[in-house]
Amino acid sequence: TQSRSSAASDVYKRQVEHRLCLPNSCVHVECMPLDWRALYDIVCPQHASGTAVACTPPPPQSYSLLLVADPIYDPKHAAWLVAAIMYLLAQPDTDPDARAHILLPVRTAGRLAGLYATLDVSLQEHGPWQGYRLMSLRQTRLPRRPGLGRKDESEYIWTCLLYTSDAADDLLCGD
Repeated sequence: TQSRSSAASDVYKRQVEHRLCLPNSCVHVECMPLDWRALYDIVCPQHASGTAVACTPPPPQSYSLLLVADPIYDPKHAAWLVAAIMYLLAQPDTDPDARAHILLPVRTAGRLAGLYATLDVSLQEHGPWQGYRLMSLRQTRLPRRPGLGRKDESEYIWTCLLYTSDAADDLLCGD
């Protein structure tokens, strides 16, 4: 029988393919369970927590496009997310057009208020990895549409990330 996470991944995959209206012949869509902490532990071994759920990460730098929506529910999540993107996103020598797109809600109340700002902090704290630095190409603020999203969301920030060349080859990660 199919596992619960595998069935959920299949549903996500069909939704992405359907919503993006992509022909199967030109794009390969993959959805899988993944613990960001496992990738953080690989990218930032000096800060490894050892609490990651066992999972089999895909090969490093194996994706040209990453789509991420509403991923931050704790201040640690931004650091884990940035490390995961650093691990997964193809680097310029493989694909100079590789991008990660993140859509973050700007929450103004409750325990999630202000967490959107932790992404920019994490991007600055993570140093170069394998000679490249992950940078924000652009950020676009999008208004909240009536009837969509949670009531504590005032707007959304769409961030496009890419790798840029960096002379440093050392792995430098923030605390």
